[in-house]
Amino acid sequence: MAIVGVRRVMRRRRPDGSITGGRLATEVGLIVVGLTLMTLSLVIGQRVLSIKEPPHGERWTAGVGVAASVPPKPNRGFMTSLGAQFRGCDQPVDVTLVLAPSAEYFEDRLAALRKVDELTIGVPGKGLKDVRVGYGDTYSDLFAPFDAGPTTDTRVGLTAEAPHEQRVVTSITAKMRAWTRSLVPVVVRFKADWLAPRGLGTCYLRLPPLVGNDSIIGAEDARGMSVASAAQFDDKFPYENASLSDDRDTIFVPYDTGLTIRNGISVVDPGKNEVLDSRPDAQVVTGSLPAIACASHSPRTGGVGDQRAELVFGSEFGVAMRERTFMKSATEYTCASVVTLAEAGAGSKRDLVLLLIGAVFSLGSALVLEVLLDMQRRRYEPA
Repeated sequence: MAIVGVRRVMRRRRPDGSITGGRLATEVGLIVVGLTLMTLSLVIGQRVLSIKEPPHGERWTAGVGVAASVPPKPNRGFMTSLGAQFRGCDQPVDVTLVLAPSAEYFEDRLAALRKVDELTIGVPGKGLKDVRVGYGDTYSDLFAPFDAGPTTDTRVGLTAEAPHEQRVVTSITAKMRAWTRSLVPVVVRFKADWLAPRGLGTCYLRLPPLVGNDSIIGAEDARGMSVASAAQFDDKFPYENASLSDDRDTIFVPYDTGLTIRNGISVVDPGKNEVLDSRPDAQVVTGSLPAIACASHSPRTGGVGDQRAELVFGSEFGVAMRERTFMKSATEYTCASVVTLAEAGAGSKRDLVLLLIGAVFSLGSALVLEVLLDMQRRRYEPA
């Protein structure tokens, strides 16, 4: 019978007290593991807990717009409000859009004697889901958009076509029968991907413009009256002497001041979540919900010599602005805003991640420190 013996490998101690052989390799390996844990905890912590900058540079190309079969006169058109319900940073936003004609619009419209009014509504962006169109109760829906319809009762006689995407907006067409009998606002509900990431459990909500020139671009694009360049505009609209474009000159439309929406309100309902910040600042105008109010005006247009005109067009091209109009335009809000939101429990998630990262870092540093202390202790032990 063969007997297998186990030999103990004897290691020779060096003069400095360290030990050669496998133990040294083990100690170096432990140090590498500890440093790796420390590095990973820092890298993961930086990625998970970092805060991204708000998307202030990502401007909307167009705003909410509406074009009617009976064109509104300047400053006698529509009012609008937009309500955004926040469910979570990984879910689309539930949006309610209320478009209410002003009393002046209905007064001007009586002369048209139309039995059916057609509205073409432009909603900024694409990829809208679950679009529903109906009507509300009264003008008060503007101040409480979350409580507004949309109702589709046949008594009002509202019909809507399937939405389709244009150049920069989603176009929605609705027809109202005998509108002067009910005077109800039109309500559109949909889901939109208007969120941008910020950090752990937090995100940014981008709300589109509701008033001003952006509403003209939205309305014109919704009804297919937009082009991509100034040269294309001249070809398509040879008799138009004024065009309107976005800040980056990516879309050009005819400048129809009657399409300007003058007044709007954007309301955010965070639910069980929290609003951390808003730019511009929100004013509470609908109970306890944060809201942003905005106003614009439709400048009167005319030719050279028309003293009532605020925008004066040249005989061939070019536009001049009167001084009294400059400050009006410079101080207007469009309701375009960025709202910072935090999910319920975001603070607890952050604290938990900090705790885990701290534990992993402490484990790695303790491992490295223990090995170094052990090596230092052996250095002073007698050989």
